[in-house]
Amino acid sequence: MANALKMKPQTNSGTYSMTNYEVRRHGNKWKVFEESTQQYIYQANSKWQAVKVQNKLQNGSGFVGDTPSFFKV
Repeated sequence: MANALKMKPQTNSGTYSMTNYEVRRHGNKWKVFEESTQQYIYQANSKWQAVKVQNKLQNGSGFVGDTPSFFKV
């Protein structure tokens, strides 16, 4: 099943940005990639851990708008 897109408000003016998170494998690590910022924002040793974080982000956890660049992995 493809990842669901999550609509998050970006500004007070009512504009919205689409954020989509993907779990990608890099060697023996699993990373969560944020499409809107084109950056990896989480790294785990197991796919289960990465998917758990991805699901939380898809359901509204995290920042309103884009994740700040200092969260890069």
